Amino acid sequence: MLISTLSLQELIAEAVRDEFPKWESMCLLRAVGAPTLEAMLIAPMHTSEDDELIKSRLSLFSQVIDSEKVMLRAAPRRETSNIRGGNTYSYDEAENMIRNSHRERRAVIVLEPTDRLCNRLNMGIAVEPNGNWQAEILGAGFDASDLMRGTTLPEFICRGLALERDNISRLREHDGEIIKIECNMEERIARRLESVVHYILPTVGIDLRNEEAASSMAANWMHDRGYNHLFRSQMREFPHRYFEDAFEVAQLVYNLLWKQRRETSFVIASSVLAESRIVYWDVTDGRRKWGESGRVALRRNEGNADIQK
Repeated sequence: MLISTLSLQELIAEAVRDEFPKWESMCLLRAVGAPTLEAMLIAPMHTSEDDELIKSRLSLFSQVIDSEKVMLRAAPRRETSNIRGGNTYSYDEAENMIRNSHRERRAVIVLEPTDRLCNRLNMGIAVEPNGNWQAEILGAGFDASDLMRGTTLPEFICRGLALERDNISRLREHDGEIIKIECNMEERIARRLESVVHYILPTVGIDLRNEEAASSMAANWMHDRGYNHLFRSQMREFPHRYFEDAFEVAQLVYNLLWKQRRETSFVIASSVLAESRIVYWDVTDGRRKWGESGRVALRRNEGNADIQK
């Protein structure tokens, strides 16, 4: 089913299925009005008709988005840290990868393609059951996984007074504190290049993982193709306009989960794509990711912090 064709009632029903967390969280985001990429869940049927199902659904999806390429995200039944997705593939490559995932009894989410090397902004907002929250921001050239996996220091941290139930308010009403994390930008770039080497370039047939100068080779590859967004100085200005949108979405999700009696910590990941379009990737449930306590480990100040109000 296409996520864009689901009614509000269907989105809410999908969001509480407790079967495919990433897909369910995308439906939760759509239910509160947050924009996501067009998407379709393809779950294994465990029958001889599985291959035909993959072909027919991929064909339908490609027609809807008018593209011969698609993005794939793994949709495991349990949140893990060792299954990576988010790369874009040709139709044939995607068909083979989905087939292999189904053999391993894993579902796949097919999405409209984006170029993860061209993101302009990336945000993660962590919220605890008591409403305490903290946001992290990374600028151009990175993607949301750099924040979600904790591999790269954010350029800004923002936090303030706790969110309130049954109330949606602006950041200024929460006495928001904006903290600019000053660290060597070269360190952030080096971490990103490691990710590019290990998780992005292999998907386009380039394997530098055993090369001694892998990072510099990856940087040259990016420069040659015009991927220069990463190679910059640290962000100077906090992205207020985009953050206010993300902050509102966090409050809407917090309130909906409370009304559903699903009180848990969660993290919302979002990015601003190359065309200045903001999309929300998923909502990570603390109980699934971090165990029974469900508590998000809110990052404390690292490096030199410049605190702003």
